Amino acid sequence: MVRFFVLALFLGGIGYIVFQMYHFYLSLQATSTQMNRDKEELRDYLSEMEDEVIPLAQDEIKLLSIRNETQQVREFKGTFSRGLFYTVYTEPLFKFVLKEYSSSDRALLIIQTLEGEILYELAENNSKVYWDQKLIGTLDDKGSIWNESREIEIGHIDISETSLEQNVFIKDQHVATIVNPFQASTTSQRLFTHLEPLDEYDMRICLALVLLNVVERTQFVTA
Repeated sequence: MVRFFVLALFLGGIGYIVFQMYHFYLSLQATSTQMNRDKEELRDYLSEMEDEVIPLAQDEIKLLSIRNETQQVREFKGTFSRGLFYTVYTEPLFKFVLKEYSSSDRALLIIQTLEGEILYELAENNSKVYWDQKLIGTLDDKGSIWNESREIEIGHIDISETSLEQNVFIKDQHVATIVNPFQASTTSQRLFTHLEPLDEYDMRICLALVLLNVVERTQFVTA
């Protein structure tokens, strides 16, 4: 009788674990489906913004400031945040829109430039980043971006909250230094204190790391 009771408890425990895993899997699938539906809607929110961004030349990127303006849009489907990042001369350089999903640790972030779009599918330690819908890497929670197979680190940003500045590396080469958004003295302060000349690919990696870092530290809300 005791053996039967122990066995029943064991099987019940296993069944509960399997049920929880299955429920978690279904919730992830539901969130993924919702995120795919939301992408076009978030793009529509960006297209409704009247401000037109300026060309994304490297000289303009060097002038990017900490300053941004954000608007929260509340609808029955949830809360979105959208806004602009400016140069130190108040020229709009990037548009962005962000949606977080309260049922999971996921979020969608779209950043638009005059030359293209950066799309982040954010999830804990396994975020995907796309440039014009082409995957450029997988992001972890330590500030690294990896190739698609996650075998090679192609970029890294120091994500320390206490340091005054954060360094950016591409293929182990120091290419940029930015002001830590947590430590910035004014919103009109330049973000980049150092930026090496970069080709198009390396600049995309650099911006993918830097812009996400700034948005994460200044914009996240609870959906």
